[in-house]
Amino acid sequence: MEKDVTTKIENENKAAFIIRLSGTFLPEEYLSLNGQDIDGEFPLDEYKEFIQNSVVAIYENLLSKSDDKPVDTVGLWFDFDDEKKLETSMDIATLNLIGEGQGLNPVSELTKMTLEVAYESAEG
Repeated sequence: MEKDVTTKIENENKAAFIIRLSGTFLPEEYLSLNGQDIDGEFPLDEYKEFIQNSVVAIYENLLSKSDDKPVDTVGLWFDFDDEKKLETSMDIATLNLIGEGQGLNPVSELTKMTLEVAYESAEG
């Protein structure tokens, strides 16, 4: 995504973006098509790790296709079966600093933080 500085946003915690590249992942559909019983004993921590790894793969794929497109931000949108929706974004420069300073995969960490918010009531 690229920050859109020309569009005025009414909500103070939101920003406007131009979506340059995007990917969609339907984990339940993917798991079902690949023989995983999603209604059975699929531990939540494993499910969240599966989502994290999938988001990282999508991000890396999109980066390889970005060419000269002006992108400065990564956005994540999660739509859950219970109608819950979460969205977040972070500057790529900030993500890169997280990765360099901590030796972590920054996209995985952003996804992990977002999923923690989504599942905090389910776990605790």
